[in-house]
Amino acid sequence: MTDDSRFSVANRTALVTGSTRGIGLAIALALRDAGADVTIHGTREQNTRELARKYGFKAVCANLKNEAERRAMAQSLCQSLPKLDILFNNAGFETYLRIDQADEAYLDDIYNVNARSPYLLVRDLLEPLRRSGDASIVNVTSIHQDIAISGNSSYCMAKASLAMFTKVASLELAKWNIRVNNLVPGAIETDMNRETTHSMPFSRWIPLGRTGKVEDVAGPALFLASPASRYMTGASLVVDGGYSQNLPRYAIGEGGQCLIEAVNAE
Repeated sequence: MTDDSRFSVANRTALVTGSTRGIGLAIALALRDAGADVTIHGTREQNTRELARKYGFKAVCANLKNEAERRAMAQSLCQSLPKLDILFNNAGFETYLRIDQADEAYLDDIYNVNARSPYLLVRDLLEPLRRSGDASIVNVTSIHQDIAISGNSSYCMAKASLAMFTKVASLELAKWNIRVNNLVPGAIETDMNRETTHSMPFSRWIPLGRTGKVEDVAGPALFLASPASRYMTGASLVVDGGYSQNLPRYAIGEGGQCLIEAVNAE
């Protein structure tokens, strides 16, 4: 991806959760191209292993909503990896439900995948991360770790929780030279949100004039994984085309009046 050795991850081992498509796959490919030995993770075993063969990855499978599957995956990785240099906690999902619509099972699923599993994976993979001597953990959050959106309280809450975990983990793990940072995407077109990104006027709302592509996230991801960011920990790197700097959205009318466009308009 670059000839600059600061961005090389050659001979380093990496795990990227939720990496059979979208942002996760783009990150895995960027790490591979920069020299890393990459393990991808998915929930569907056949699909995950086919992708691994296609792109030259290793593969692990687990449904992160299921505690037993997550624990078994972590145990297998601890046995198979002599060290783990790079961990991307990327797996996540969202479903728009208002507070009065959500039930406990839905809340458990959102929290387990987006916040609890990253916490437990860091805990359970701590030994191979310590053996690295120079590990980088990157938690993929969202601009909604800070910015509320109506009808999506559970996702916002989970991503905010993960962002705070990053800050605390950066303090606790620094003694082993393990860095922990947040990668914070904005409106990036993926399978999870393609319908939303196509139905909303993001080109007007985002200062750079377009929604992001998954490849736009790969470069910042590589930066956080590489020696180029060796003095960063506990930080959030926002990748949103300036979107979060333009909220609330407004425009100036022909008569000089301020025209407010509600962020959470129904």
